[in-house]
Amino acid sequence: MVVISKRNCVYVRNVYDPEWSCKIDEGIAGLLSARWTPDSRFVLTVSEFKLRMTIWDLKLTKNQKQKPLYIDNPKFENQGVDFSGNSMACVRKFLDGNGEAKDMISIFNTHSWHCSFSFFPDLKDCADVRFINDHLVAWESDI
Repeated sequence: MVVISKRNCVYVRNVYDPEWSCKIDEGIAGLLSARWTPDSRFVLTVSEFKLRMTIWDLKLTKNQKQKPLYIDNPKFENQGVDFSGNSMACVRKFLDGNGEAKDMISIFNTHSWHCSFSFFPDLKDCADVRFINDHLVAWESDI
């Protein structure tokens, strides 16, 4: 995978199938970062200003139209995401009714990419999350 942030695109090649390639174009949304999911089936991209995380399915055939899925307001571009089995935890920003931003952690099922549940951690500034065995650990920034 090659990320070209200035062109808002990602190029993906398959090392076992030289004929297979993919171009992900974020267009006007911009591109801050891209990462693999642990099973290498999906690429997650984060748009400029961290407005959304896009989930791109690489197993679609050429006849299937790509309908990417979106996760709104990820807090970070290169952290705040972790995987365990069929679950992904993502730290997100949530604007309450007063316009104040709060940290929220959402758990997604990686088969359907639907949000299983979300919660507000009892932290002032969530720095990252990790799955450790059957537990999800979140910690604060040291700032």
